[in-house]
Amino acid sequence: MTDQILAVLREAAEPVPTGEIEDRTGCGIRYGQLCYRMLRRLERLGQVEKIELRDMKSRYWRLAGGPAFAPEPVRAHILRAKPPWRAAEVTVCGQGPGALRVVPWDEMDAMLRRPPPWPDLCPACATTRRVAWSDDPVAVVVAAAQSHALHSASRTALRAELLALACLAAEYPERFRDLLEAEQVLQVLGG
Repeated sequence: MTDQILAVLREAAEPVPTGEIEDRTGCGIRYGQLCYRMLRRLERLGQVEKIELRDMKSRYWRLAGGPAFAPEPVRAHILRAKPPWRAAEVTVCGQGPGALRVVPWDEMDAMLRRPPPWPDLCPACATTRRVAWSDDPVAVVVAAAQSHALHSASRTALRAELLALACLAAEYPERFRDLLEAEQVLQVLGG
């Protein structure tokens, strides 16, 4: 039994889950406990290593000093267009950019010109439509409303921002009308 287990691990390019070792050695579910005991014995002898991943239920095994998992590629993200009064930066997929790899639109466009698959791109960020406040402020606010629809705290913040803008318009109606008439409201809000 141990020879079969070691043969399976020698053939593998990456660590192998326990269930797959059981299948490849012919143990199956019926003798799965025996297979697991042999793996633990080989581990105590220093011939194999057990790998436990936080987010996985299965245990993975490899020969001692054998190949590790291929590293997960660092995914590229895009910052979400935001209204000019908002200070916080957020990616299109809704994460703070702190520890992420954030790329400019030109670089994302270049990555998307490659044929798929794109393991180094965040799926949500890669499939978004490019929009900027200066080009289409309505689309930016609509996108913010849609992305905040799932999070009540963010929705409350967006509601407060829109009410504050309405209060400013009510406080300075002549100025607001002048800006609208001169079609300069977009330039004023955009900076």
